Amino acid sequence: TEHPLADLPVTPVASRPPLVGREPSLHDLHELLAAARAGRGGAVLFAGEPGIGKTRLAEEADGLAQAAGMAVLWG
Repeated sequence: TEHPLADLPVTPVASRPPLVGREPSLHDLHELLAAARAGRGGAVLFAGEPGIGKTRLAEEADGLAQAAGMAVLWG
């Protein structure tokens, strides 16, 4: 059977500009994704003032998760 998420668009990581100055956040994302792959679920909340890069950080998390073979849903 076909995977139910197979028709969702996938944005290649290579099409995104580099993420600069967010090393601590990226480190946390890598750890959270590793925990999720190990069966320890969780949630991530991106919060802050408008224009500080929340969406861009979420896009990076999306790309990291997809590169690891994980399904990603946006809401």
